[in-house]
Amino acid sequence: RRTMPVFVECAHAAITLRLIGTYSLDDMREVFGTCVLDNTAVFGGLIIDVRWSDSLRTRPTQEVRTMAQWWAGRGPQFKRRLAFVAIVGTIEYGMVRLKAVEAESCGLVVNIFEDERAARSWLSAQERLDAVQPVSA
Repeated sequence: RRTMPVFVECAHAAITLRLIGTYSLDDMREVFGTCVLDNTAVFGGLIIDVRWSDSLRTRPTQEVRTMAQWWAGRGPQFKRRLAFVAIVGTIEYGMVRLKAVEAESCGLVVNIFEDERAARSWLSAQERLDAVQPVSA
């Protein structure tokens, strides 16, 4: 069994991926897959925390596009809501902006936050809006 620097937490409200150090796109896909083995499961959103990512700095633009398309294909499992957590003013924040634009072009609703609590608050607000007006998948 190998250890990956990608950690996942699955709760009814959100899937949270914490990306630490160096990891591959396959590592992210594999760990995400452990959380959504049941393809009928629907979470309130996806949080990707890149504050400790080293890999993000060196991702080629094509890989960013590929990953955005991959996330978009799984969007119904997290209501097409994607929250990134990154530190403003860092290279990672700039890369997350690029990822956000790509993800939005693929049909996801994306926002960027400096801490996980703010990301969770945003997702909770989106859930409350759903209670008033349901979101179409």
